[in-house]
Amino acid sequence: MSASTLLAALLSHWRLDKPDVVAHDLGESTAFSAALLNRCEYRSLLLSDPVALTAWGS
Repeated sequence: MSASTLLAALLSHWRLDKPDVVAHDLGESTAFSAALLNRCEYRSLLLSDPVALTAWGS
């Protein structure tokens, strides 16, 4: 199961409808992917220090 799928499941479990989300580093790709692939809706999404290079985890 992908991280974005897990995030979508947690938001559903916690019954969070359009939460404000702050995502940092690799978490930004998870939050962004959850919005695009899992149709999660956020009231706001702040991406801080997003991963912009292909060498993840370096």
